[in-house]
Formats: sequence, structure tokens, C-alpha cells
Amino acid sequence: MSKQNKSRDGKFVTSIHDASIVLKKLNLLRGKNLSWRKASEDFLKVSKQDDYKLMYDTAVNHMDYNLILEDGSIFQFEKEANDDLRFAYIQTPYNYISFCDFLLSFNDEQEIPTDLDDLQQLKILYETDYEQMLAEQGCNSRVSYFRYDVDSARYMPNIHSYAHLHVGIGNDIRIPCATILTPVAFVVFVIKQIYKDSWESCLRDDARKDIVLHYAQDRILLDDEKWNDIERKELALV
Repeated sequence: MSKQNKSRDGKFVTSIHDASIVLKKLNLLRGKNLSWRKASEDFLKVSKQDDYKLMYDTAVNHMDYNLILEDGSIFQFEKEANDDLRFAYIQTPYNYISFCDFLLSFNDEQEIPTDLDDLQQLKILYETDYEQMLAEQGCNSRVSYFRYDVDSARYMPNIHSYAHLHVGIGNDIRIPCATILTPVAFVVFVIKQIYKDSWESCLRDDARKDIVLHYAQDRILLDDEKWNDIERKELALV
């Protein structure tokens, strides 16, 4: 690998790390797997089907993700040698109850600690009961799925955009994008769409807001060869 490719690859991994920092600041991150680079064959096989739950379960069971959130949702970030990209947000298909809501089921609100260390101690104490409650919640039929692709081989202006966003599975929705996103910019986009309480809380905190909005701008406008004058006549994400 050339020095230039190593540098680009290093920036990519750094952006995934930055994404984990953003999620942690918003108390959304459960764990990270920064070394993950490529989906397993089992995941690739089931992802071609229309079985969302099977796709999610396969990804989690094979640890086919870079970041996993407190609610069980996952992020995948893949980059090819030719700089093609695949970023995916796969929302958990299982209904989720936050630990604080779990505590509220048998405590008054004023009894719930606000200190994160105290809350973590309670989470350890009630781990079995909390996991049991989550297991009893059943499935969520209103899941959200986002996939951002950069696909140089299939690029056809106004038909198959060089960069585009898929929304949901089992459909042909492909929203043109005029920019190359980084992993952290994609994560910020998802937070705003899915985790509205966390997003609004962040906007009320100037320190966190400045950090998150800074990362939201971590993207590069496509050049004329990949986003031409005809394509600019379309509605697109910039």
C-alpha cells in the first residue's frame, strides 16, 4: 500500500473513532469494533434478502459492525481500495427501553441518580433484570435503515449517482448526494433523524453542539466529473 493510500485509510479509521466520540458524548454508544473492515459472507448473503431481522441478527452475531449503540442499533463503515464507500445504519428490530425508563418502572423520578457513575453501578446491580425486560419487549415493525454508497462502477448521471443514500430495504430509493461523506458526518446525520431527544439535548449544550456541528461539515463536494451540470438540476443532498 502506498503512503498516500495509508494516509487516506488512516483518516478513514480516525473518522470512525471520531464518530464513537460523538456517540459517547451523547450517551448513545455501547461499544466499538474499530478494526472491522469487511462484512462476512453470511451477512452478504442475507443482506440480499428482504428479511430485515435476519440481516440484523446475522450482523450482530458475526460482529459485522464498527459501532453498536445502547439500543442495539449498529453502524458499518466499509472503504474499498478504489475509494468506493458503503456506510450503513441498521436500527435494531427489537423494541428498546432505556435503563432510566426501566428504573422508573419501580422508582420515583427523584430517586433516579443523575451522576453517570452512580447510574452505571445500578446498571451492574440490575443487569439481569434489565436484560430480561429487554428480552420481553418483542419486535419493532417501524425500523429505519440508511445506507450511503459511493459506487464508481455503476455511476450514470441522473440514473445511478456516484454518491447516493438508500432509505429502507426492499425498494429502489436512491437519493443523489453531491458530497463525499465521512463516517462521522454520516453518524451525525443519523443521530438527527433517529435520536431526536439526544439531538435536541446536544443543541442545548453549546460545548457539545459546537463539536457535533463541526463534524457534520466533514464532507467534500464532488467534482464535475462525478456531479455534472445535468445532475445539479435534480433535488439532491448536499
